[in-house]
Amino acid sequence: GRWFFDQQKIEVNSARTTVDIPLKQGGTVRGSVRYQASETSVEINPKYEGLKFIITNRDKTFMQSVVTDAKGKFIAFLPVGDYIIALDKSSLADHTHCKEPEQLFTVETGKTIELEPFLIEVEARRVNIRRF
Repeated sequence: GRWFFDQQKIEVNSARTTVDIPLKQGGTVRGSVRYQASETSVEINPKYEGLKFIITNRDKTFMQSVVTDAKGKFIAFLPVGDYIIALDKSSLADHTHCKEPEQLFTVETGKTIELEPFLIEVEARRVNIRRF
């Protein structure tokens, strides 16, 4: 498992300063994106790399951003607790959207949480129908 500590300012005013740093255990969260297109969808190159997610805890005292890799996957190491992860919609490719851009999850000591893939839908082409 990984360990975390809360950041703190330390004043060093003598040759020898002792600091106690309380460590907290953490866990891992993994996620991914998946594209969904239909026969009527606009043709796009699916963007897998560089999609941004913001992770915050319930009381909004902790915030971390993660970015997907070339395979559309991300991983984060977080202190134990309850979190909301939200897709930053501004990082999506044109002509795509995500109906469920948020997920809730809980990090437990030393455990890895696998989130459901975030489903990114490709917009339908605008079809001009001519009536005669």
